[in-house]
Amino acid sequence: MADQNALNQFVADVFYTGAAEEALVLHGVNFAFDSYALDAKAQGILDEAAAVLKEKNVHVTLEGWTDSIGTDAYNKVLSQNRANAVKAYLVEQGVPASKLTAIGMGKSFKYDNATEEGRYLNRRVELLFN
Repeated sequence: MADQNALNQFVADVFYTGAAEEALVLHGVNFAFDSYALDAKAQGILDEAAAVLKEKNVHVTLEGWTDSIGTDAYNKVLSQNRANAVKAYLVEQGVPASKLTAIGMGKSFKYDNATEEGRYLNRRVELLFN
């Protein structure tokens, strides 16, 4: 029970709920335009995520997303690169690769792509706990 409480607290502190009930958006793990590089803030959040994921017996699907700028084909590749970057970082921090699946989802319309802030929020990775 203590492990579940720790996970719940971690989720409350670091994540906010995504559109699907079981999907979590990594709050603070967003990407610059046309980039899949993780900045220091994102790495700090992923360090905390890795600490929890190493201890939990779960499988996580990492869904990479982009904003609506660019072609579908380009954004599909970019979103896959974002998911792969998060997976690689988590593996470097000791999370077994077998617990993680990275999938590029392409363009996101979850947030308003007409605004700079909305486009920034669409450039993200979501975690789905399986």
